[in-house]
Amino acid sequence: MPGRAGDRLMRRYAAMSSLTAAESADDAFVLCEESSLLAGLCDIDRRRGAGPVRHLLARLRAGHGHGCMALQRFDSGLVVGRTDYTLRQARPSRHDDLDSHFGVMLFLSGGCEVRIPELGLHCAPQPGELWLRRGNLGSIGGIQHAGAHIAVISLELPAPMVAAWHEEGCIAQRPALARLLCAGAGPGLLRTQAAATSASIAAHLLDLPAVPGAVQRLELEAAALSLLAAVLAEEKRPPGARLTPRQRSAVDEAIDILRAELLEPPTIGTLARRVGLNECSLKQAFRACTGRTIGAFVRAERMQRAQSLLEAGIGNVQAVAHHVGYANASKFATAFRQQFGVSPSRFARQAG
Repeated sequence: MPGRAGDRLMRRYAAMSSLTAAESADDAFVLCEESSLLAGLCDIDRRRGAGPVRHLLARLRAGHGHGCMALQRFDSGLVVGRTDYTLRQARPSRHDDLDSHFGVMLFLSGGCEVRIPELGLHCAPQPGELWLRRGNLGSIGGIQHAGAHIAVISLELPAPMVAAWHEEGCIAQRPALARLLCAGAGPGLLRTQAAATSASIAAHLLDLPAVPGAVQRLELEAAALSLLAAVLAEEKRPPGARLTPRQRSAVDEAIDILRAELLEPPTIGTLARRVGLNECSLKQAFRACTGRTIGAFVRAERMQRAQSLLEAGIGNVQAVAHHVGYANASKFATAFRQQFGVSPSRFARQAG
């Protein structure tokens, strides 16, 4: 990102995250970290490969909420961003966008409002919403709501990858994508509903450890590429694959019930009757919206609640396990480690 504008942005990023100018010279991570909107609320961990920063992890500090943002850059230039946190207080947000050859955002939960004046857009992204973007979207603002879980997967693609798609005819075969990427100068945004396959892959990406090891980085890159492949295939979906407003409303109601009754969640049959769908329709709609099965959603919610309790120092591991519905502390510890890549006892020590 040559020029004085790029220098100013790097200095602003360096001041925000206490990095030196040399450490801030990776454009993709300036974009993603600047876009995190968590300045002053999080602790930032940076890991390097042989050259520029390859990995950034920003964890919310105790008192501000819980969760993190993790970013990984691969040798191909692909950048994978994973946002998974809950703020204790509502927080307004604004940042200046950077140029993007092509980006993908898949919202696995709501919890925020977004304003993009350049496009005349003011919206509250819904679970399962898919954004495909091109170019500089200008000033992006909005608000992140207190207590709302914000879960988003984002991918930023390098120019050579997009150019290869053009050369191979991949773009021309997909009319909506062609309109987005071949519309000339200026920014562009395409909003649609993700298919169940894409949402499921995104949920898997979110579930991988925030700080992946060597083998897990391979899995992370493979899953990100699988998500791209699924997104490219989305235009081939039959029209009936989209959810109706009634189905979306039923899923929202089901999520509220599960969160309120997390210790003893209803059976799928009971849940379906309470939201007015049959079991099959509820399971399909739920997975299309959240990327998870109902059982996987319950496990993830229990882990998020456990993480919050451990951060707050409320009880020991056994007590927290019981509080989130695990009678067996060993099974709880295994599930926690699978979700966060660290044992609950070690997490509690680090949080303290």
